[in-house]
Amino acid sequence: MKNRMEYKEARSFFKPLKYMITFVLLAVVLLTISKPITAFATSVSGPAVNVSVNYIDETATVSSGPAGSTKFYISIDKQKTWEDIPLEGGNGVVDISGLLSSKAVEIYFKGNKDTGVKTYTLLAEPNTVTAAYVVKYGSGYIDYKTTSTPVEYRKGPNGQWKIPPVSFPTAIYEIKGATLQFRSVATKDIRAGKVITVKIPKRPAPPSVKVDGSKLLISGIKANETQYYDPNPAIGWKYVTTDKNVKTISLYDLAKISSTAYNTPLTAGAYEFRNYVPDKKVISGAKLVEVPLQPTCPTSMKIEGSTVTITDDAKRAYEYCKLSSTTPYNAATMKWSSIQANKPTIISKASVSDIIYVRLKSTVDKQTKVVTPASTCVVLTVNSITTK
Repeated sequence: MKNRMEYKEARSFFKPLKYMITFVLLAVVLLTISKPITAFATSVSGPAVNVSVNYIDETATVSSGPAGSTKFYISIDKQKTWEDIPLEGGNGVVDISGLLSSKAVEIYFKGNKDTGVKTYTLLAEPNTVTAAYVVKYGSGYIDYKTTSTPVEYRKGPNGQWKIPPVSFPTAIYEIKGATLQFRSVATKDIRAGKVITVKIPKRPAPPSVKVDGSKLLISGIKANETQYYDPNPAIGWKYVTTDKNVKTISLYDLAKISSTAYNTPLTAGAYEFRNYVPDKKVISGAKLVEVPLQPTCPTSMKIEGSTVTITDDAKRAYEYCKLSSTTPYNAATMKWSSIQANKPTIISKASVSDIIYVRLKSTVDKQTKVVTPASTCVVLTVNSITTK
């Protein structure tokens, strides 16, 4: 009986101890399971690696700190995750071009032994350059300014960055039009600036001037806009006219000879024309108008009464104009009628003392489209009227 009592007392003593041991073991297991895995992603205190950023080639170089790291890591998501950095010559080199933003960006570095976190702030993009396409006195240029480092530019998004000239005319870009980009220059410690895009329009087309070989003039002139180049250095470019009713310029005026010199050949010449409206558009491209030497009309012709006969074995194309003796010669207003060579032609409605002007017709080269003016004139006078 005594032994049974002692057994019960011993059992009642060890039962609470059993529960206590079980509780302790369970607590240890729970603590082990609940330990956060992400604790391995954050760095503990200790020496940090060294970081050097070069904004010219947009790289960050990571080197060992005092602890002598041989591997390096970067975090771009506030140390939630870490990535290995490729090694070059024992250092870690990171291309940061994809990390740069218009605003400042924080990135983090550490090593396998230098476990302290090195925080580095990538600079915000500078916005210190202004650039614009400007037209002044008919010429286009780029007006650019900067408040910090020098400016550089390139043609289009894939061009090579270059330092622009102090004075930046844009005539070469206006031939076809272009897009230029400007920014402040990067240094080792300063980022390249925000890219400013400037569009340069194509220059206006040359004036639509052309030679009228019959009226001996050039048409397509616009008042206060169309200019031609006078070879006299003291004159140079000048407006053809300021009169809105005038749409032409005489070849006689361009050749600087009298418009009544119907038997003096116009010399060959090449005349430049352009459009220029001050401070509105750039000067247009120039159009070169070629005028060949004016042919001389053959003189193998005669008039008997009011009948005109032209002798020409080449059978070239001729034309005539009848004017009264008091009407002056004016090629721009005279009306011409065809007349055949080697065939006597009676001039209709002629009167005694009327003046008959005869000349070769104007021609156009089929390939070059160059217009050869009508020839000089042979002048015949009606002394009597042919009776049919």
